[in-house]
Amino acid sequence: MKKILAIFTASCLLFLSSCALFGVKDHDHVFDGEWLCTGGYHYKACSVDGCKEVSNKEQHVFENGKCKICDYKQQSLSTTK
Repeated sequence: MKKILAIFTASCLLFLSSCALFGVKDHDHVFDGEWLCTGGYHYKACSVDGCKEVSNKEQHVFENGKCKICDYKQQSLSTTK
């Protein structure tokens, strides 16, 4: 009986340490339809509280001064002297 308990305890510890080491998915990511923008990129963020996962991060694709994907307006480069 002691051997079974020791094997069970060792198995549980191994499982828990591998979860901590490799990470365990604790929720399904939910990416809503809203595009977010930072710098030269647009992306979708997971809407689950506390999650910082992003998806579809890509550079803007400008046409006529506006990104074709997320409608971000291109910043003009003014050169004033």
